[in-house]
Amino acid sequence: MQNQSGFVGIWARFPQYNARGGKVITLADRINGCFERSTNGKRMPSDTPEMKAMLTYMQWLSQGVPVGAKIEGQGLKKIDFILRAADPKKVRQFIWINVPFVIKKMA
Repeated sequence: MQNQSGFVGIWARFPQYNARGGKVITLADRINGCFERSTNGKRMPSDTPEMKAMLTYMQWLSQGVPVGAKIEGQGLKKIDFILRAADPKKVRQFIWINVPFVIKKMA
């Protein structure tokens, strides 16, 4: 599976030592780290339906992947920068459609 953000096989890589935190963390801890640092969001308790769904999905994606396996195409595809200005009308439409949903989810 190409360009899958490292989720395939991730189940077998946790728990693992996290140098930044100086401790062993679970996959739920790692997801919460992404929420807090990458999106400036809030930590999600491990027993919520949303966290359980993410963990279950990552476990499902990892079925049949041996521990320590290198997955071809692992990681995100490099995206080329566009060499033109953004279209303000399209940006406005995107924000109008998506931002209220994101704000509601973060509240």
